[in-house]
Amino acid sequence: GSNCSDALFYDRLERYNTFSKPFIYTPGDNEWTDCHRVNAGEYQPLERLARLREIFFTNPGVTIGGKPMAVESQAFVPGFEEFPENVRWSKSDIMFAAVHVVGSNNGLKAFDAASSAVRGEADDLEVARRIEAAIHWINDTFDKAMEEDAPGVLIMMQANPKLEVGYALPGGADLTNARLGFNEILSVLEARTLAFGKPVVLAHGDSHYFRVDKPGLVENGFISNFTRVENFGSSRVHWVKITVNPKSEHVFKVRQMIIEANR
Repeated sequence: GSNCSDALFYDRLERYNTFSKPFIYTPGDNEWTDCHRVNAGEYQPLERLARLREIFFTNPGVTIGGKPMAVESQAFVPGFEEFPENVRWSKSDIMFAAVHVVGSNNGLKAFDAASSAVRGEADDLEVARRIEAAIHWINDTFDKAMEEDAPGVLIMMQANPKLEVGYALPGGADLTNARLGFNEILSVLEARTLAFGKPVVLAHGDSHYFRVDKPGLVENGFISNFTRVENFGSSRVHWVKITVNPKSEHVFKVRQMIIEANR
């Protein structure tokens, strides 16, 4: 994990604001979930989550970045006001949504035994609450996409929800356990993707491995209209460009963008 100090948060915010475009930020495990680790500062993760929201989401419904953009925020949905980070927007009639789902089994992994940080009931309750919010936001996004006859949907999150595990574990308890923290979300994503019937992309990071594939979600194996895109990560710092064409059969086009200095 990385250092989780306020100073680092402000440094990252300053960097994000140098982008000339709107910057959509969805929190990841390094920023709060894993901050209990000794090398991250031995913080209580829930304290870091609260601070992260204070720093990066001061104006719900408006992005950060050099050219802020208005977005729909779950903070304005009654009953989910504590989730300003879950946002949605439309571009070229395509529906995009950011959902707060993080690595380390979505925050369920045990704390570092060497750390002074202590995991309590509140940490488990936070995970359950965030899963509830994620499911609501995914359902709401697909409802809106179907209502507006959107040609495609892109869902972004930080976590790799262990989709590739399904290649080796076709189902049953082993697969469920491997995807602890993600199972309910994947079930909803699968059902909504099948019902939507048009291209759906899940874009994420987390495991630092660039890939574009079509893994199964829960029960249905290959789903022709579902594609997973994982971005590059630490030690392989490049980026991925996704362009959209609502008139194209596949809607989304993925390109790997290699930074020469980082080869």
